[in-house]
Amino acid sequence: SIWDTTVLRLVIRGGSALERAFLSPLVLRPLAKRMDQEVSTRLLRIGLALALALPLLAIVVALLAASDPVFAGLVTPDADLGPVLGHVGFAAVLALGLLCTAVAALGDADDDVPSGGFGATEVVTMLGLAAAVLGLFVFSQLLALTSAGDRLVEEAGLEPADYARSGFFQLCWATGFLLGFLAVVRFVAAPEVWSRPVVRVLGALVPALALGLVVVSLRRMGLYDRAFGLTMLRLWVVGAALWMGTVLVLVAVRNLGVGGDRRWVLGGAGTAALVLVLLANLGNPEAFVVHHNVSRAGDDVELDVYYLEDLSDDAVPALVSAAPTLDQRDRRELRASLCRRNDAIGAAALNVSASQAADARHEFCTTP
Repeated sequence: SIWDTTVLRLVIRGGSALERAFLSPLVLRPLAKRMDQEVSTRLLRIGLALALALPLLAIVVALLAASDPVFAGLVTPDADLGPVLGHVGFAAVLALGLLCTAVAALGDADDDVPSGGFGATEVVTMLGLAAAVLGLFVFSQLLALTSAGDRLVEEAGLEPADYARSGFFQLCWATGFLLGFLAVVRFVAAPEVWSRPVVRVLGALVPALALGLVVVSLRRMGLYDRAFGLTMLRLWVVGAALWMGTVLVLVAVRNLGVGGDRRWVLGGAGTAALVLVLLANLGNPEAFVVHHNVSRAGDDVELDVYYLEDLSDDAVPALVSAAPTLDQRDRRELRASLCRRNDAIGAAALNVSASQAADARHEFCTTP
């Protein structure tokens, strides 16, 4: 069950499945009939004769075919063997893949992972240090709101606006490493340690404090967006930060003892990621980036139309609808870029975004 597994268990199961898949051709061995000694000797002698005769006779056939067109017509097939051989080879690869998959699914691995040996003292030390580091970061954020914080920012050679907009990606990486740290602590700790109240409190406090990193990173990205606008990379990283915040909440709840007898955090994290991906597919993030950047453009903010026109078909209807609000230079550049694109053909034209983009481009490019 996805609600009762861990990363290490998945690795163990995956390694066992790969081993079975690699040895999958051996399952066909019992299907081959055993030949007696006389038949196998005869086949070996015939194979040796063919190995000696075929190369020499192939040269003779080639010379005769070059000398006589009638003979050449008899021995040269009137067919293109390239596609046939390609299909045969492709079918063989698919058959091998199907065999490997079937054999890999026939068995399973003993995925019982040995328990960690760290007691309460070691776990409290690790979690306490993490809580101290995160508490110090929270204090630094509160200090940054005071005049003393402004003085420290100036001494670092930064303008207050630059400081407020910086560090987003570093904060996201720090959050990811903290998730890894919590997983390591869970792995090395003995199971009975998590029943101790102090361990439960610290185990929930660390991810709760780490949520502050997510909040600060999102705030800084908001200020960065206010100055420079959104890109797809920035939007995806915001989604990743929200996902990591969700996982931190799940870890804090689990460490408090909710569902502690099962390993459901990995399944919950995967479900949260799937939900975010589905929401992104339904919400059309590229169209959101277009509408957002166009709406924030004004006298003091420049619109990067060159970036927007490089987006995929998902963004084309939004670009067309936003075109009347652009200045003449940007509208002319956008028209030239969109009208140079070719419509999708064949099966690719069945895509909803491709069809909508083609209709929007046709209307945009044919309207004076």
